Amino acid sequence: RVDKPGESLSVAELRNALDALLSAVTSEEPAAEEEEDDSEVKPENLGDMSLQDAITYMWKLDEPNRVNWGDSGFTLNMQNKGRYGTDRCEDVLFDWVNLEHPFWSAPVTKAFISLLDNYERETGKAERVTAEEKAEMAGFLDALCASKVIKFVLEFLKVKGADPRCSSLRSML
Repeated sequence: RVDKPGESLSVAELRNALDALLSAVTSEEPAAEEEEDDSEVKPENLGDMSLQDAITYMWKLDEPNRVNWGDSGFTLNMQNKGRYGTDRCEDVLFDWVNLEHPFWSAPVTKAFISLLDNYERETGKAERVTAEEKAEMAGFLDALCASKVIKFVLEFLKVKGADPRCSSLRSML
């Protein structure tokens, strides 16, 4: 199995590796739907928040969805730096990734991973978008719009009155 960077890594092998990762991630039982607490996406001080406050709030709100460096998330194998578009590293970048982390079973992550094979790697090649790819893109946008962070953004925009179209974020996409 070739999964190291370089000329010997083919597109087919990369696709197989991504398929294996996707299978490992999607084979887990989905997390039970939690009762949504409206106070997280619509906090009491929403009207008083500055843009900086809102960004800080989003960062905290999204904390459970982050894979952090270290024992609970991943470790990197830092090597040589690439130059002029050439990867000079002999080993893979990630020493270890915790595939049991809840991040990998989150709807947004699953939907994003399904998008990774939808694009032509080579520039200048025409892309043909299939019905399945369109469904994957719509699924990603739906998962994203169902996230607490995006729901908060929508509430923040409604309160600040930035755009009258903010009544339904998904319809704008």
